[in-house]
Amino acid sequence: LAGKSIYFLVLDRFARSNGNETACLESRDWCNGTLRGLTDRLDYIQGMGFDCIWITPIVKQSPDWPDVCSGASYHGYWAQNLYEVDPHFGTS
Repeated sequence: LAGKSIYFLVLDRFARSNGNETACLESRDWCNGTLRGLTDRLDYIQGMGFDCIWITPIVKQSPDWPDVCSGASYHGYWAQNLYEVDPHFGTS
């Protein structure tokens, strides 16, 4: 990857596939960004001059924590099943 520019994104926060463009105001909850939303916007990322993307994990997440401080697992780092795509992000 020497000489390449990488665009990092939190998939849930990047692009929704339902066309909703409003800001996600609840920082501890799901915003519904999806793999379809990402693929629909690859030209946008390339247009900014990036060669590669690095996305947060899309594997099946543990259920959201019951306390209000921890929030939801939208970031992809509370893996429950490494062999399954989380339904919030799309389907396998």
